[in-house]
Amino acid sequence: MAAVLLALLAAREAAAKSFYLPAADVHVTVEPDGTLAIEERITFFFDGSFTGAYRDIPLREGERISDVSVSEGASRSSPGASAELGSSGAPNTYG
Repeated sequence: MAAVLLALLAAREAAAKSFYLPAADVHVTVEPDGTLAIEERITFFFDGSFTGAYRDIPLREGERISDVSVSEGASRSSPGASAELGSSGAPNTYG
C-alpha cells in the first residue's frame, strides 16, 4: 500500500509542473545592407522542476542566423549544448 501511495505522490509531483511566458519583447533593426538585427527578450515563468527551455527559430531556404547570444540577467551562456529537442547540455550553455 505504501508503494502505491508513493507512486501516486510521485506522479502528482511530476504532473505539477508548468511554465508560461509572461512577457516577450522583440526589437528589429534593418541594417543598411538589408540584414536584420534582432533582439528578443523572453521572460519565462517556471513552476516545478525544469532544466532549461527550448526556442525554435524556423528558417526558410537561403536564410541563416549568426552572432547569437543567450543570457539570464547578467549571466551570459556559452554555445556548445545540443540543439536537438529533448537533449540537454552543461549548465549555462546553449545550442
